[in-house]
Amino acid sequence: MPATGLRHPAASAQPRARIDGFGIEGASQGGGIYVNGYAHYLEVSNNKVKLNSGDFGGGVTVGDPRLVLQTAAGLEYQSFENDHIRIHNNQIVANGGFGGAGAGVALYTGADFYE
Repeated sequence: MPATGLRHPAASAQPRARIDGFGIEGASQGGGIYVNGYAHYLEVSNNKVKLNSGDFGGGVTVGDPRLVLQTAAGLEYQSFENDHIRIHNNQIVANGGFGGAGAGVALYTGADFYE
């Protein structure tokens, strides 16, 4: 394990992946920006995200609420490993979520230490 204490050796603060400077409009299923998993230190900035819709988030969705594991104690939510994500300086307007969550920004299990 690296000195940073991260769970995955490949995940580090540098270099950072970025979604930067896009205009995203009119998505009807997954929302404008959908981040699935293992996107440590992703930076989402300077985007115009409008008029999108999705099942669990319309504008920016990080993770998914359906990743569960059946254990003896019952269902346990599993981490999508999207730690240290930064979402800033975006215009996120007029988006909608169908599943009752996250019209603008939806963060699910495993999006720890977000900004």
